Amino acid sequence: MKKKLIIIFGIIVIILSGIAIYYFSNYDNTLVDPETISTDSKYENVVYNKEEDILDKDVLGILTIDKISLKATVKEGTSNSILKEYIGHIENTSLYDGNIGLART
Repeated sequence: MKKKLIIIFGIIVIILSGIAIYYFSNYDNTLVDPETISTDSKYENVVYNKEEDILDKDVLGILTIDKISLKATVKEGTSNSILKEYIGHIENTSLYDGNIGLART
C-alpha cells in the first residue's frame, strides 16, 4: 500500500512539474494580433492584413492569396520570433526557383 502511494505521489509531482514548466517558461501565447484579422458576419471571408515595408534586408516579399484574402510578409528564417509575426522561409530551400518551403505557427 505504501509503495502505491509513493508511485501515485511521484506521478502527481511529475505532472504538476510539467504543467508549471509549460506555463512559467518563456511561452508567448499571443501569436496573432486580433486587430490584423477581419471577417464578415458569417465568418466565411477572413482577411489577415499583416503587411509591412519590404525594405528590411530579411524580408523576401509579400505573399498574396486572393482566394482566401491573405496578404502577409515573408521573412527569411524560421525562428520563433519570426514565425510569431511573419511567414518564414525555411532555410536551405529554394528562394525563387522551384519548390520553396514556407512556415507559419
